[in-house]
Amino acid sequence: IMANQVIRDLVSDSRGDFFFIIIRDKYTNISKKEQLTICIWWFDNELEAHEDFFGFYHVPDTTSETIVSVIKDVLLRLLLSLVSC
Repeated sequence: IMANQVIRDLVSDSRGDFFFIIIRDKYTNISKKEQLTICIWWFDNELEAHEDFFGFYHVPDTTSETIVSVIKDVLLRLLLSLVSC
C-alpha cells in the first residue's frame, strides 16, 4: 500500500505540461524470470531533471512487441500520455 502511494505521489509530481523520458532495462532474476525495470526521467517547472523508479515488471519474453506492450500498460496505469514521451 505504501509503495503504491509513493508511486502515485511521484506521478502527480511528474504529470503536467512537460515531457518525460522512459528508461527501461531488462534482466533475468535469480529464479530465471525475465523482468523489465521502468524509470521515468522528467523535468519540473524550474527545468530540473528528476529520475524516478516505477517498478519491476514481469515479461514472458523480451520481444519488442512485449516490451512496448508493458510500457504502454504502465503509462496507462500511471495516467501518463505517450504524446508527452
